[in-house]
Amino acid sequence: MNGAYSYYNDGLMNFQIFGRDKNFKSNILVEQNRSIGLINEEINGDVLGYNLNNIMENYYNFKYLEPVLAERARKDYEFVIKNYSMNNNYNLILATPIDNLKGLQDDFSIIYDPKKNLIIEVSSTIAPSSLSQSKEKKAVGAKNIYKSIFKTIYRFDTQNYYLVSSKEEVGFERVEKNNITTDIEVRNYFVTTNFSNQNYSYKESEVFKDKTLYNKKNVILSDYWNVSGLTATAEEKEIIDKIE
Repeated sequence: MNGAYSYYNDGLMNFQIFGRDKNFKSNILVEQNRSIGLINEEINGDVLGYNLNNIMENYYNFKYLEPVLAERARKDYEFVIKNYSMNNNYNLILATPIDNLKGLQDDFSIIYDPKKNLIIEVSSTIAPSSLSQSKEKKAVGAKNIYKSIFKTIYRFDTQNYYLVSSKEEVGFERVEKNNITTDIEVRNYFVTTNFSNQNYSYKESEVFKDKTLYNKKNVILSDYWNVSGLTATAEEKEIIDKIE
C-alpha cells in the first residue's frame, strides 16, 4: 500500500479435488497459516488473496482463457502460432487484442503440447495499447488498474496432469475523497509441493469454508519454509523475520 508492505499471509494446504468441468469440487484442509499486518492502517477488502473456493476450478477449466475461447475471439484478437524455442515438442500461441477493442484487454501467451493436446503454460498481461487507450476513472472508490499479470504452469508425468504453480499480480490506484489516490498492489503465488492420486480422510468440520486464508486464525506448527523445499525470496524472508 503506497509503496510499503502492509499485509502478509501464507499457508500450507491440502486440496482434495473431485469431478471435472461443471461438476468440479475441491475440499481444503489448512495445515498451517500465518497472517500479519505490517503497518498500523486498516486492511480493507482491496487486499484480497486467492478465492480458494473456486481457484482450482478456474485453473483446471482454464477460465482465464475465456476471452480467446469465445466465438468472436477471431474478430477481437490476432493469433500467431509458432514453434516454442525452448522445446521443439511444444507450440507457442500468441493472442493480441486488436487496437479498437474497448476496455482493458490482455495479451495472452500459451505453451501447448500438440501431441498430447495439453496446455503446459498460460500467461497474460495487460496489452500496452489497451492500457494507453483506457480512460482514467475519477469517481470516489473507482480503481484505475495499471498492472495485471497472470501465469499458470502445468505438468504431465506420464499419467497425471496437474497444476504446478500460479502467479497473479494486480496494481491499481484507488480514488479517495478530495482527489487523493491510494496505490495498492496485490501479489498472490500458489505452488504445488506434492501431487497424489490417493484420497485422504477428514472430518467435515475440518474443511476450510472461507474464501481466503487471512480470514483464518494463525496456526503455526513448524517453520515450514525450511522443510517445504520452497525458498523464500529476500523480500519474503524480511517479512517472515518480522513475523518471527
